[in-house]
Amino acid sequence: SLFSSITVIFVTHAQQDTNHDNKISFDEAYILVLKLYIRINRKAPIQPPSYEQFKRYFKKANASHTRNLDKNEFCTLTVGLARRATARLVVHQITTLLIAPVLAMQLVNTLSKKIGLKKVWGKTEWVTHIFPTRIREIFNREEFFKLFFTVVFVTSLGNIVVGLLNTFFYMRQTDDDDKAGDF
Repeated sequence: SLFSSITVIFVTHAQQDTNHDNKISFDEAYILVLKLYIRINRKAPIQPPSYEQFKRYFKKANASHTRNLDKNEFCTLTVGLARRATARLVVHQITTLLIAPVLAMQLVNTLSKKIGLKKVWGKTEWVTHIFPTRIREIFNREEFFKLFFTVVFVTSLGNIVVGLLNTFFYMRQTDDDDKAGDF
């Protein structure tokens, strides 16, 4: 889970703190956060913050105004970034597992009621003549269209929605957001 990933980061934090002063530099923190996002990307394609974004997050978490974060400051940074990633992960999962299949079924039902599936393939006769009769029969079934659109929507819609969400959050970022402590 995401929080077990954070635990791994804290263990790594302890390993990276070679002088044992409970502080971590910007570069060390960025590397550790990238490792967190590698683990997150096993579940969904979530982009890590850019180097410039991470500079702002690091500065915001650095309450002591030093060049390094102590463990509490690093915790603040990591929890903020975990919230950021979790929001995107939840949107991706809901879109992929719930919205995409329902949308695919609705599209197929609408196509079959309004124009009929055979009319859809009627415009692509040159394609259907390539395939044997048995395959053409499968193409003309409603179940095929449901499967086809479900696969297309599940594999692409989640990424599109997360991309739109990233764009929305990027456009929303202002100096006021930075002062509010939002990640």
